[in-house]
Amino acid sequence: MTICERLLKFGDYCQRLPINHFLASYGGELVVSNTNGPYKLANPQMLFSMTKSITSLGIGLACDKGLLGLDERVVSFFRKRARNELTIIYRS
Repeated sequence: MTICERLLKFGDYCQRLPINHFLASYGGELVVSNTNGPYKLANPQMLFSMTKSITSLGIGLACDKGLLGLDERVVSFFRKRARNELTIIYRS
């Protein structure tokens, strides 16, 4: 089963779950788009803590590809915008 077929199958499965929207793209193309009523794609949804999961997924992918290391300082990627460097050290 190809990845596109798996995404289509998961999109069908999402219709039975309490998921507002499910979108999946592969190779820059939208493969699956599923919306459960009364929600519509045109209506923005509040994501709250979901953004933390997406951010951590992106960081994990970047680390896996060698684009980012877990010991790097985040401010080093935003030198033009950083006003003052801040170091927070947590000790338990």
